[in-house]
Amino acid sequence: MTSLSRRRALRAVVMTAFVVAAGYGMYRALGDSTDGVADFLARGDAPAVLAGAAALDLAGLALGMAAWRSLLSGLGHPLGAGPTMRIYGAAMLGKYLPGPFWSGLASVHTGRASGVPAARMIAAYALNSALVLLTAGVVGIAAAPAVLDHSAVVLVLGLALLGVLLYRPRLVRWLAGAIARVLRRPPPVAPLAEGLLRRSIAVQVVSWAVGGLHLVLIVAVLSGPLDVHTVLLCVGGFALASAAGMLVLVVPDGAGVREVVLTLALAPVLTAQQTVTAVVVSRLACTLAEVSGSLAGLGAAALLARRGPRPAPDGPDCPDRTAGRAPSAPSEV
Repeated sequence: MTSLSRRRALRAVVMTAFVVAAGYGMYRALGDSTDGVADFLARGDAPAVLAGAAALDLAGLALGMAAWRSLLSGLGHPLGAGPTMRIYGAAMLGKYLPGPFWSGLASVHTGRASGVPAARMIAAYALNSALVLLTAGVVGIAAAPAVLDHSAVVLVLGLALLGVLLYRPRLVRWLAGAIARVLRRPPPVAPLAEGLLRRSIAVQVVSWAVGGLHLVLIVAVLSGPLDVHTVLLCVGGFALASAAGMLVLVVPDGAGVREVVLTLALAPVLTAQQTVTAVVVSRLACTLAEVSGSLAGLGAAALLARRGPRPAPDGPDCPDRTAGRAPSAPSEV
């Protein structure tokens, strides 16, 4: 057996071990609480709750896609709606495969088909990963007051950190360089305007807030009306759990890790059975949103590609409004 074959075999064994361990950990965590999940799914309003939670998570994903698209535009490759949905949808589905970099490979492959060089796609992947992790950490601080006796000081700290990130958005570039080194790729070198980075940071923060509302809905159904601290706990806990799952590259979509972090976050406000139910239903809603949204995006992208670009109107009734003007630079979206 060659050295390359041994490394591949070892990698397969490690990935399998992680997946099995994550599955076993979730099985032990569920324990005898599976009855609560079954009871929830047997409720008459369960389909509506799942659909509503999935819709909220999908809205958060759409905002995240907008932040990524803005970064790629800043790197010199603005994309239309069709290529954006194709690349982002393929990357989203890639994270469900066991292995560290399927999502990045999917984005590189589909990006190349849309005219974006592989180096720029990798740079955008590293920048977006840095953006997601930094903003998740900032939003995650919102969960602290519910754990630390409703301490408003922690919220002030979170707002201060967000202010630092907006004031010095180059921190995103610094972390992106570290991620690129982990990927054994050169760091992003294309200049990015700080204003564009600030806008992407703001959009990603809103993305976490909107996506976290799906957990607010689920917890409200389980425990009744929520106070502000519980709402913040749900939003912040969801961001932290998602980031933790993202960091564990060898497990498909952070399976197990995300659930453990979310269980710890919700423990102060829910019973053990309610916590397990909320975590499992959240996973179902997020998977439904990600898979259905990605497939719908890929389908819409294929439809747009078949239709092709619409010809510009011409003729006496539709005068050329760009005549006599210099062509404008592509806008950043």
